[in-house]
Amino acid sequence: MDTLRIEGNNKTYSFYRGIYAPVDTNMYIQIKDKEALVIDPNINEEVIPLFQANNIEKVNILLTHEHYDHTHGFNWFLERYDCILICNRICANIVAVQRRNIPRLVAFVLANRDKEDGGNRYDEFKKNYIPYKLIADIIYDTPCEFQLMGMTFKGTQTPGHSPGSWCLVVDDIFVITGDTLIKETPVVVRFAESRENEYKAITLPYLKSLDENLMLLPGHFDPFRMKDNNILNTYV
Repeated sequence: MDTLRIEGNNKTYSFYRGIYAPVDTNMYIQIKDKEALVIDPNINEEVIPLFQANNIEKVNILLTHEHYDHTHGFNWFLERYDCILICNRICANIVAVQRRNIPRLVAFVLANRDKEDGGNRYDEFKKNYIPYKLIADIIYDTPCEFQLMGMTFKGTQTPGHSPGSWCLVVDDIFVITGDTLIKETPVVVRFAESRENEYKAITLPYLKSLDENLMLLPGHFDPFRMKDNNILNTYV
């Protein structure tokens, strides 16, 4: 895992980042006073010594949206730690149904990579895949504002990529975007559950309203400042 630092308003936020390699999905971890915040959990053995070194007693797990690569690590954490699952209501309703957690995107990416180089990633993935459903402990209707680990989160539903996507502005210093906004990467609105019209009518105006100095923690690739994103209007 690598480390990230965000500074603003005389505060410093430190995050660890673990990347789910098949589709380069970010998991962010913040630690404070024997408590951890995990954003979009994946399975990462490096978490174990990190949590041991910090005497972690409670783990708050926050989902940015319902897609497999952003949710599949929850049960791995739950087997090891005292966890609380937090998400918005639409996301909660989706992940509670097993058939709606099928990893179509991950399977598609792995199968295509195998075609390119003759690998067997897809077969290995299928062999280890375990169906699951998730029951959220804390559910928010949006828009909302809540406190977590001494921080103020302002959540706004941002549909388009998926029905359960939301963005969370934290202390007016950084924003957690999931797959709603990724640097130099068009927003994907072509999945069966995606809605291009909702992205254009609801999410795009919201993104344009964000302060350009906000630091973004996206679901894939590196963090960046809002003002550094030059493809806000593009989607596929």
